[in-house]
Amino acid sequence: MPQGRLRVDYKTGQKEKTMRKEGKMPPELLERVNEIFQREIPPVFFELAKRIDARAAASEFWPWLLAYKMEEDSARIVLALPDEEWTPEMGEFKCSQAFADRLGMSKQYVDEQLENRFYSGEIMWTQKGAVITPSCGTWIDLQNSRRWYDKLGDAYYKALSFFVENDVAQIDQRIAAKMEKEGRMGQARIIPRYDSVKDYPGLLPAENMKEIFRSRELVCQNQCACRIRYPELGLDPYVCMCFNDTARIAAKVEIGRLIPWKEGFEYVQRQGKIQPHCHINKHAERLDQIGDVLCSCTPDACVLLKSTVQLGTAFKPWKYYGKSRFRAVVDPQKCIGCEKCRTERCLFGAIDMRYNKTARKERPFVVTETCMGCGCCAETCPTKALTMVCVEPPEYLKGYTLPQDNLATEEENVRPGQELAKL
Repeated sequence: MPQGRLRVDYKTGQKEKTMRKEGKMPPELLERVNEIFQREIPPVFFELAKRIDARAAASEFWPWLLAYKMEEDSARIVLALPDEEWTPEMGEFKCSQAFADRLGMSKQYVDEQLENRFYSGEIMWTQKGAVITPSCGTWIDLQNSRRWYDKLGDAYYKALSFFVENDVAQIDQRIAAKMEKEGRMGQARIIPRYDSVKDYPGLLPAENMKEIFRSRELVCQNQCACRIRYPELGLDPYVCMCFNDTARIAAKVEIGRLIPWKEGFEYVQRQGKIQPHCHINKHAERLDQIGDVLCSCTPDACVLLKSTVQLGTAFKPWKYYGKSRFRAVVDPQKCIGCEKCRTERCLFGAIDMRYNKTARKERPFVVTETCMGCGCCAETCPTKALTMVCVEPPEYLKGYTLPQDNLATEEENVRPGQELAKL
């Protein structure tokens, strides 16, 4: 995160004078984290990590996290899946007698462990019964069930952050490189903050946050899997949402709660003005193509953005997430030089202070190459000096590199009298 941003309490909006930093772990927390990683663990947990996702099988962290929350026999049950004799009539969290017999365990014990592993993220339940969670990314997203959050404790989630920052970050870099080679604009895209673009006449439904929420059959307000790993940052953990089928699953796993669409929309609207966050969803031209997961990310907690903005990977943020069609511009005659856009709102370090001839003093300057078009700066500008301009055509939302770069030049974005259509 760019230096200088203040910590803002997500409940009260009160700002702290100290800059937001993770800092060193308290000695007591460090001791408990070390207890997780210094244990001797059976080989079955290395095997389970490989079975869930071979890309992270050599992790120095993941097998120890698995061993921390389950017994060796429980891991053996997961590795033995699927239960070929299971039928829907047996019900969820139940195994066949033959499956238990092959394991040499009681059916009651196996049933209990299947339920535990469902809520702790190692298995998923399908129409064909229990299956192993298909990737480390999915497993990470399932670590925030309320059933397990208090049981696992803050040391577990801090240890989990090391797995994400080291091993998962490397996987994401390889994915980013592959997508760049294929001409794709990252794994997903930025959807601009609603109040920053709502008055633009050409706003498309698939980039209109209100229409996205309104069109969803179900909305689930989640406890964010990323933010719970960094409680010291004081981030609101309830600004991430999911929709429809994913909402049903999230509510069942007790990651979140089902709410009316309007409540979800108004919540992210309100909280985004207190603590800036950028909305992330899949590349989509139409509302019916919108993905079922709506993240509200910040570079100090998000899996991908933390890697590139804070930890300094080889790829820029727009290689992980495609920019929105919009960019911020500054009217130097309206700007009062409060610098809130730079110090409190911009998540990507895209705003500098530079001398402006018209204003005869330094004013915020938006570096368009770095601006992701999230709208966090524009929606709270006290004098409306910051606005969002649309710089890309509708087909940009497909998520593939366009034959021609339509982005306005840096000079065009800041000079008075520019031809771009302001909102």
